[in-house]
Amino acid sequence: ASKRSLGHAPTAAENAVIPSAPANQPVISGTISPVCQNLTIQAGASLSITATTLNNALLTASGSASILGSLTISGSIGKTGKLAVQDITWASGSSYTGNLASGIEVSGNWQFSAGSAVTMGLSTVTFTGATTAYIYSFSASSQFTGVNIDKGAGNYLYIHSTSTATLKFGGMVTLTSGIFIGLPNITTIFSNNIAGSGQYMFQDGTVSLEKSSGTQSVVTNPANYFNNLTVNTGGTVTFTGNTQVRKNLVIQAGVLDPQGFQIEIRGNWTNNVGTAGFTEGT
Repeated sequence: ASKRSLGHAPTAAENAVIPSAPANQPVISGTISPVCQNLTIQAGASLSITATTLNNALLTASGSASILGSLTISGSIGKTGKLAVQDITWASGSSYTGNLASGIEVSGNWQFSAGSAVTMGLSTVTFTGATTAYIYSFSASSQFTGVNIDKGAGNYLYIHSTSTATLKFGGMVTLTSGIFIGLPNITTIFSNNIAGSGQYMFQDGTVSLEKSSGTQSVVTNPANYFNNLTVNTGGTVTFTGNTQVRKNLVIQAGVLDPQGFQIEIRGNWTNNVGTAGFTEGT
């Protein structure tokens, strides 16, 4: 008997709901590339998107994805596993496993709901789409790993002003194209490099640079700016150009080496490390 309520796989105009009841939960293994409009993984249910050695695995949801249960995405050597979706919401109680060569491509909004505790593992999240989009952060227990912002010239990805929780980026953030704007008065933590030719503007809150060891390179130029900036690293933070800090800069741990570039600070300078915490230019 078919496990599909309509007797067929969803079309691009139909919604897909995965309930917890069937013992055998769905696996997308790359022999087909299924589609749907809205995707819901109910509490207690699971979905696996798993590439094989021969096939990529892709699920495309043209609308929203609501994750209340478990999602796993895995690639293989030379093959990728991917979920492509417009908007995605991670509910309290949801879980995610991101394995080798996996990713989530989002053309709209992303929400870490209150009570969620998901991390992206080895998955890269790519923000695409020539429209304004938002990240909503309501749980400090959830975090990104690697992120690629590729919205296209003149298009915006905002951290929404209603966000209340610390937002964490555990891997490299690549600003391929578009403009990344931080609106809320929260702490945004970057634990790896910030690279690329896109633009960022943090209009409120604090950016904290927290790579555990080694060098953390941060792309900087006159068009980019921070509101408050904290260096709290186990290694050295370097800049690639002149930097604007519109309020306060704090060196809490590690070393700030601007590589001889100028830092414009409009608020206070606090160096809690001492002279070893800042490498002056010549």
